[in-house]
Amino acid sequence: MNTQEDVNEVHSASMRWSSKWWLVIALSSGGSGCAPTEPGSSASSLEATRRLVPSAVVFAAPEGGDGATRRTYAWEHADGTREPSGLPIAIDAQEHGGDVYLVTPDARLLRFVEGDPSREELVARSVIDRVAVSPRALAYVVIDEGAQTTASVLHRREAGRDVVLDRTLYALGALTFAPDGRTLVGVGSVNGGVAGLHVFDDEGRRCLTNCDHHTGSSDPAQWTALPTSALRFEGDEVHWDDENGVTHSARWRSR
Repeated sequence: MNTQEDVNEVHSASMRWSSKWWLVIALSSGGSGCAPTEPGSSASSLEATRRLVPSAVVFAAPEGGDGATRRTYAWEHADGTREPSGLPIAIDAQEHGGDVYLVTPDARLLRFVEGDPSREELVARSVIDRVAVSPRALAYVVIDEGAQTTASVLHRREAGRDVVLDRTLYALGALTFAPDGRTLVGVGSVNGGVAGLHVFDDEGRRCLTNCDHHTGSSDPAQWTALPTSALRFEGDEVHWDDENGVTHSARWRSR
């Protein structure tokens, strides 16, 4: 089994992205990959009596380096009090559908039914990046290291059904759900390409930025900078700020 460090090293070294890759992942997904709610979406009207929150950092990843920060998590109640969750140390943990989905340091995605540490189910191995969640679905990326090629396989889990949305990219991360709760926007690249924004839905993958650029042969002046802040959705468009504070936009909804 690959460790999280092993998977991250293969992933980051081969795609030749900038040292800001992990910062992009953290900021573009807003720290959790949660989707803004679109009017008319099916978000539950029930208020949770508790919520899962990070409680302590047990390992802080160096800025621009490999690996990811590891945390413990606690349940925070409506009155502000906290109690230990009893869940394992994690790279990321998200609530979805009443359960907790947790990415372990050895790159496994685990499901804890109703957040109960004793009711553990293995969802996937070799998971890269944080889990993205919306009121309707959950998404994650698995690295598939085949004999000939390596692919970042995007899964979307909805109503108990797990489907593969895409496996055409070499590298993929920073997933964020669009306001419809099912379409995803992420930062990725094909093998030999440079990083750009891509959209994923039931019809497949659609490239938004840097689609025709390749490593070592692209004109930097024609390259669209990656997000260093959370994505902002306004109607059919998605907006983001780069490291210089310049705002960029693209159309995420195909029609």
